[in-house]
Amino acid sequence: MRKSRGLEIARSTSLRCSARRAFHQRAATFLHSFCKRLAAASSALDGTRIYLAQRGSRFDRRYAAGIMDGHHRLTKPEDTIERWVQQCLPAGCTVLDVAAGSGRHAAWLADRGHMVTAVDRNIEALQSRPHENVRVLAADLEAQPWPLPGERFDAVVVVNYLWRPLLADLFGSIAAGGHLLYETFAIGNEQFGRPRNPNFLLRENELQDVLPNDFDVIEYHHGEVGKPTRAVRQGLLAQRRR
Repeated sequence: MRKSRGLEIARSTSLRCSARRAFHQRAATFLHSFCKRLAAASSALDGTRIYLAQRGSRFDRRYAAGIMDGHHRLTKPEDTIERWVQQCLPAGCTVLDVAAGSGRHAAWLADRGHMVTAVDRNIEALQSRPHENVRVLAADLEAQPWPLPGERFDAVVVVNYLWRPLLADLFGSIAAGGHLLYETFAIGNEQFGRPRNPNFLLRENELQDVLPNDFDVIEYHHGEVGKPTRAVRQGLLAQRRR
């Protein structure tokens, strides 16, 4: 009897041990599978974050350059640029329109007798409205060398665009006696809309601070625009000494 009872206890203990081993094996398999899935999900999430960050940066650039479709597309020149051109540029000037977008400034300048070189990465909009006074040039200003080495212009116009590594080339493209007409979004604009990325927002006094010594500032502004406020913008009109 005792022997039979002992065998039953041993058998029961063995079964419990086997059950525990099976449970631990299933748990280990589940945990391993769960960790793999978690790692895959984390990797996918990281990829999504990178994609969204890049997409947001591209969107800021496109918005700032004024080439968005529909109600974001701008057709009328900026009031500031109109006033500066009428103030400083006699008819027949050579003008470089940087990040020309839809061509609103290039077309307006060309209609007033200026010879315009319009540069942008996407030139479909520019080509859709040809003008005998407009030379269209396709160039990725942020990924390729400066496309106009050695060329000088009576004026360089930059509106709603900022790529800091390009500033030296812009200044160098202005002939003696020529003008820089620059206006874009500035720090503080993120409170009201895009662009919000500080890479595409000018710091206060930044254009004046980076202007070469052989330029004279004619007009500078920085601040909120619109009532109610719709943006924060900075603008600079400067002339290179003869």
